[in-house]
Amino acid sequence: MRLSRLRAPNLLALSAASLCAAILQGCGGLRKIEMQVTQTAFNRGTPDLLKEMPKVHFQRTDQPTEGSIIVDRTQQFQEMLGFGGAFTEAAAVNWRKLSKDDQEKVIHHYFASPQEGGHGYTLGRVPMGSCDFTLASYNFDTTSDDEDMAHFDKTVAHDEESGMLPMIRAAQEMVSKRHNRSLKVYASPWSPPAWMKLPVDGKQSMTGSATPTGLDPKYQRAWANYFSAFVSAYKERDVALWGVTVQNEPEFAAAWEACVYTPASEAAFVRDHLGPVLNKDHPGLKIMGFDHNKDHVVEWASTLYNDSDTAKYLDGVGVHWYGGLNTQHLNTTHFIAPDKFILATEACNCGGVVFKNKTKDWWARAELIGIDILEDIKWWAVGWTDWNLVLDTTGGPNHLGNNCDANIIADPSKSVQGETIILQASYYYMGHFSRFIPPGSHRIGLTSTVKLPPILPEDVQEKMMKFNPCSDGNGMIWAYDVKKRLTQYGLCAELVEDDQGIKLRQCSDSTNQQWAVEDVDLPGPLFGASEGKRFRSMYATAKCITDKKVSGPVVGMDPGVDVQAGLAEDCGVVADGQIQTFVLSSPDYPAPTWNPAGFHFQTGKGDCMIPVGADAITFDAVAFETPHGEISIVAMNLGEADISFEIYDTESQSGAKNVTLPMHGIASFRLHGNPSGRQLGLPVIIAIALAGIAIILGGCFIYRKRRPAPLFRVFPEASVSLTNS
Repeated sequence: MRLSRLRAPNLLALSAASLCAAILQGCGGLRKIEMQVTQTAFNRGTPDLLKEMPKVHFQRTDQPTEGSIIVDRTQQFQEMLGFGGAFTEAAAVNWRKLSKDDQEKVIHHYFASPQEGGHGYTLGRVPMGSCDFTLASYNFDTTSDDEDMAHFDKTVAHDEESGMLPMIRAAQEMVSKRHNRSLKVYASPWSPPAWMKLPVDGKQSMTGSATPTGLDPKYQRAWANYFSAFVSAYKERDVALWGVTVQNEPEFAAAWEACVYTPASEAAFVRDHLGPVLNKDHPGLKIMGFDHNKDHVVEWASTLYNDSDTAKYLDGVGVHWYGGLNTQHLNTTHFIAPDKFILATEACNCGGVVFKNKTKDWWARAELIGIDILEDIKWWAVGWTDWNLVLDTTGGPNHLGNNCDANIIADPSKSVQGETIILQASYYYMGHFSRFIPPGSHRIGLTSTVKLPPILPEDVQEKMMKFNPCSDGNGMIWAYDVKKRLTQYGLCAELVEDDQGIKLRQCSDSTNQQWAVEDVDLPGPLFGASEGKRFRSMYATAKCITDKKVSGPVVGMDPGVDVQAGLAEDCGVVADGQIQTFVLSSPDYPAPTWNPAGFHFQTGKGDCMIPVGADAITFDAVAFETPHGEISIVAMNLGEADISFEIYDTESQSGAKNVTLPMHGIASFRLHGNPSGRQLGLPVIIAIALAGIAIILGGCFIYRKRRPAPLFRVFPEASVSLTNS
């Protein structure tokens, strides 16, 4: 445009407006900032399911209020790989039973972009041979001693004919339609061919496993060659695998396909066989160790990574959800080898399918999935993979009856809800993560000062005891009252289960709820010079409280997990003479001082006895910055009351107050870019102001030189002509 054709008042007005706009923008301005909210909440009768809620307004404020979720994008942690599920034979068989339209809908539900109403999955897991969720046991080389895989079925006909490969290719095609996205599929073996395994009771079988190792040492190279042949065969069928895990659940000699390893034997197999073979035949293929429950991941990661010749072949470890959140173990594992990743590779609710007619259980299963995802990615996991993508209305097929639930249930006959495709509550919970935390997002700092409802007696009543790392949080403080009762939350520790277990029950004056405490000298370095205590049942003095490793079901937790439990056992029978002895340290006084009105029941290892459930998470949140600069927060409320809080961004010093998350709800909050437009610093603001003043003065000078007339004059025209120069 020609500056000379602007009249002075117009020039001055435009310059002043530009100056004001620049200053306002630099200072954060009066720009209206809105945060998008998507919510899934119980709401009896009519639940919210990935429902778009009214937008929340952000305002400038110097400090967050009490009760806030505070995000700090200057703290950057792991980069996300994505979310997904498993292409089992069960999933493929159920998918194939649907009409073509419904097959496309299932693929769309999972793998289409969130903008098109899909979950945006980018991860997939496929069993390398049969597992429990197949119609029968099978493998791709049944010829004994075929170490070079000359008889390996290079067509992988079973996976093609069952629908597994067609389903994967359909998912790949859907993902490829999204900008710069690809489906990363990794394979996991449940068992080598029977001829490669050590016999159990004189019989070689794909089901079950010898212990402590199931793989015959003389066939380790053959098994590594099998991996390579499988990867090659899948590539020939247009599925280029991204990675493999060494063994599904290497600690579990299951009734279905299984092969047990010790940490040392798996490390040796990777170092001497699997790593060299795959590195040579398929460079760049990811190899993940462990692939089992989080309670033992630290031991496995330590063994696998401490040997540099093994570690160089491993890219990370896989973990399963069975047996609890175990976030402390994920954190420890990360710092053992920060350059290796943690990937959640399997999770599902088992015991068949629960439909929404059993609303409470239907929702509870979704919450269990949701909190596991949230805690895994909050504690270093780079992704999370669900188990079967599709199951039938019984939770199968499963050739050994180990039926489970899934996010999508196929019901071609419409026998349950009048729908061919049933989306479970867990499907919607999963979407809060996969839709709003895309690959390439980085976890950012998050501090929560949200006030949580206190633990109530009914939360821990009839619960048995376990030991957790000590903290001053809820569930840790015990009392020893004048009636010689050991109490917590107004409940009394009582001997149950034939005097073997201890539960919290309503207090009474019955004698079996009374305890005697005695001082014990503790020589040796275990407790230093401190004084210990030993609790005995007052009228059954042969019983002492012990700290003992048991299986999860003993204390009402998941099978397949080990728990340090607080039991009541014969005092003279326990193996370790010090296992019955505790330091009773008060949260208000340094150990060994203890206050009978409130103390920690603490072992020499630093673990405290609590009732099962006292450490359950009722509220938590995690935050990410997406590749597009958006802040994405996922928060969960598992409690029985709504929770209100502020969401505060430290970088822009702005926040949204009075945000409410309903009880038994999950919400995704998305804030595009920086709420303040990434405020300009004071020097830049001054420079903008000076430039604006210069423009005004320059305009005045030009005008006066060309037309020496009064500066302020009423012109007959107010129009401005703009042309290209």
